[in-house]
Amino acid sequence: MALKKQMHQRRIENIFTTRGFLKARIGVHHALHPARWLVGCLMLLLSSYALAVTFHPRMDEALWETDSAVLRCQLSQPIPAFGSAVFEQNAGQALRFYLYSPANPLAKGQAVLTSQAPRWNPDLADDELGLVNVLEGSHPVELESAMANRLVAELYAGKSPRFLRRAWYAQGQAVEVAMSSVAFRSAYVEYQQCLSALSPVGFDQLERSRVQFDSDKAAITSKAQEWLNTMADYLSRATDVEQLFIDGHTDNTHNTSYNSELSRRRAEAVADYLASKGISRNQLTVRFHGERFPVSPNTSVAGKADNRRVTLRVERVPQPIARR
Repeated sequence: MALKKQMHQRRIENIFTTRGFLKARIGVHHALHPARWLVGCLMLLLSSYALAVTFHPRMDEALWETDSAVLRCQLSQPIPAFGSAVFEQNAGQALRFYLYSPANPLAKGQAVLTSQAPRWNPDLADDELGLVNVLEGSHPVELESAMANRLVAELYAGKSPRFLRRAWYAQGQAVEVAMSSVAFRSAYVEYQQCLSALSPVGFDQLERSRVQFDSDKAAITSKAQEWLNTMADYLSRATDVEQLFIDGHTDNTHNTSYNSELSRRRAEAVADYLASKGISRNQLTVRFHGERFPVSPNTSVAGKADNRRVTLRVERVPQPIARR
């Protein structure tokens, strides 16, 4: 019985497709690891299909492009006749990866993700990275930080990550989408330079924020300065900000007239600070409201502290006319 099992495993290990595009290796090592066994089974199933339609840039057309912005860094490779493979990191968020394809040929389900070593380097070996979900639409594959960083490491090592999945448009047809590591390292250096200049916070934090003030004061605190420095850095580099609205507020400690003036001084202090950092006054709209719009009840020390504030709201240029 044991001999028969060993012979069966050897037969599986030596299976090749008749046209040679994929070799399925499912052995004892995989059987001991259920996830790898599943990957191997799916690879074996796909290997029974017709020769895979492969989307992969040739060596002479492999190109990695870096796109730098104040709130986003991208590193992408065009994949002819398919779309592109994109690594993207937004400010304040982790790295992610996705495939973009305007005419996505991949069927919804799960794809086998492998990393193919170059045949000229015997020190590197092919690797199975697991199964990944495939979605309908123009972004069929989206990977979170851990796997995205793994793909970066594979490319940096000179390997070619590959996604294998059946096609939605033909029964028994496999589709392979692959990336090339040619010129990846030099582009990755540029990408790291973009990351070093990336804003420490994302637009979701910048869009609406506030700085607090001491009781009966309009002076900018050191903590408020830290945030305003971040805001000034963003405003100085962003190309799609139309206006920053600066609204001053107070608690209800004094009378209405006094509070109105105090809220004006606070808002003006914030505008003056941003202007001192090079932000155009034309981009700043200053308003003041006294105690009229509390965010907390003025019945406690903590509530009054919350209400002693200046809020900042970023308004962007409508996307169709924003400069990119």
